Amino acid sequence: MPSFKLLVGEKLIVNDPHVSWRKGGLSAVNGQLKLTDRRIVFIRDAHPFAIFFLYLIPSMRSAMELEYDLKKIKKVSVVEYGKEKRLTIDPGNERPKEFETMKAMTFESEINKLILNS
Repeated sequence: MPSFKLLVGEKLIVNDPHVSWRKGGLSAVNGQLKLTDRRIVFIRDAHPFAIFFLYLIPSMRSAMELEYDLKKIKKVSVVEYGKEKRLTIDPGNERPKEFETMKAMTFESEINKLILNS
């Protein structure tokens, strides 16, 4: 998978380097969540032992796991589970994705601003 790079003319709005994508049930994938003025991207962290296998097993490297065009996002909300806040993004063409992030409210407000302005 390709690594994250800003597109020509694209601006980074919000970056959270410590996010967990709730992939389903109790499964969580650690990584980074980046919001630009055009898209939202989740980048999976490299496996903790990837340094030993970096060239042998490409799936253990850090890589872009999810990428959504902001124009196609149907709904964004924040769900609270006790002290934990999860950002929920509904891309419309698949089931909603949940991200555990300390910046959930910031992501929600910025995405809603960007969606309204487009």
